Amino acid sequence: TAVRKGDADCAHQWSEATCTEPATCALCGAVDGEALGHDWEIISEEEATCTADGSTTYECAACGEDKVETIPALPHNYVDGFCSACGAKEPNLAEYTITFDANKTQRTEFSTTKQVWKNGPLTFTNNKASSTNAVADYGAPVRLYQNSEIVIECIGMTQIVFDCNSTTYASNLKSSIGAAATVSGDKVTVEVSDNTLTAKLSAQVRIDSMTVTAEVEDAATCEHENAKEC
Repeated sequence: TAVRKGDADCAHQWSEATCTEPATCALCGAVDGEALGHDWEIISEEEATCTADGSTTYECAACGEDKVETIPALPHNYVDGFCSACGAKEPNLAEYTITFDANKTQRTEFSTTKQVWKNGPLTFTNNKASSTNAVADYGAPVRLYQNSEIVIECIGMTQIVFDCNSTTYASNLKSSIGAAATVSGDKVTVEVSDNTLTAKLSAQVRIDSMTVTAEVEDAATCEHENAKEC
């Protein structure tokens, strides 16, 4: 009679459990217990610096499998404008704010299909959602309809903070932007590494103001090989 899998009458022939597999009967396929799990030992380490990630390499003492964990690069330690570890020059940061006020003082363009708000190098554009849903003519706050598109542009942009003055609208905006956005109360913060952020809104959003932090170049440049000589 054929032995069924897990048959209690089977004269089990157990394999040895391994790091990844429990003991198994060669005759019926029954499983006994659980896998042992890896016994990780550190075999090498590379420290993280402010210019490169570090790493820790492990090897299992039982089976020899290895794995590598990345250690994120450290932040620069700026002292008197330069990193004390690598000498990198501290970036010059500037903030630009667009306030969506009732007088629409920073709005430079408006039609039923598009509105544009500007402050210096910072531009905020809201494009029409659909053929039946025009751009809303509102400030204090600006109203942005579901399915419409927003585009934020600023050279050197590193961070955007939106003040939605509502936890509901903040949540809606975070959902539209995705993982790059974080919410704290009615504020939405987005860390960016590009000059442009584009998002299609999954629900209506209202925003009182937005502030962009951007890296700006020095007014004067230096020709020294070592910037610390300046």
